[in-house]
Amino acid sequence: MKLGDIKSVLTFAAFRPEPDDRNAAWHRRFSKQQTLLLNISRTQTSWKILSKSGKITDGGSQTGDFKEIITSMAPEWKAQIDDGWCCVSMNTRYILSLETNVSRKPGSEEVIRTNPRAVLGARYEKGKRYAYTNNPESGSTILLTIEEDQIKQLESLLMSSGFKVGRLCCGTYAM
Repeated sequence: MKLGDIKSVLTFAAFRPEPDDRNAAWHRRFSKQQTLLLNISRTQTSWKILSKSGKITDGGSQTGDFKEIITSMAPEWKAQIDDGWCCVSMNTRYILSLETNVSRKPGSEEVIRTNPRAVLGARYEKGKRYAYTNNPESGSTILLTIEEDQIKQLESLLMSSGFKVGRLCCGTYAM
């Protein structure tokens, strides 16, 4: 056993969630690290830095295409954060719809991530990602739909610039 393993147990670092654990809160996943918070809309990108103490520091914004903004801002962002982790809010190109009679079985919110056809049936479209929330007082459901290609393009653009996406939020932060 290595000394580092023993020290991590003694400092409780072994009990922290892994960086890719999407069920854990952001500040628990990246405690004592500075991370980048990005908000991407159609014509503007804004950002903030989450400090090691959990406070949001001053950021900025730029107008234009995200591809152009990331090429110019990536070195500055990477200099301000630890390990390249970022949280992205993508506020463009999603569709919200009101549906009825969507499955309310326990665990179906998780199944829609892996097999949306099993939950949506005829409403399913290939090449899209889905998330939904059922209204507890009626049979209505809010369904969020986004193109799979948009997410993959954004992730690859960030990875090629040296960032790691810890959380990607779309629209109403349902995903």
